Amino acid sequence: MILDQALAQLKALSNEKMLQHNKKNGAHDNQFGVKLGDIRTVATQIRPTTL
Repeated sequence: MILDQALAQLKALSNEKMLQHNKKNGAHDNQFGVKLGDIRTVATQIRPTTL
């Protein structure tokens, strides 16, 4: 998975409620508001399978 694909997937997983929660707790405007479980799912797709 390349960077553009990963960012597009994170943007698609955006959650308005999580975005507002993050902003309330001091997050900047350059975030997607994605739940941690969804971030981990994308991370497993990015991570190389062989080390």
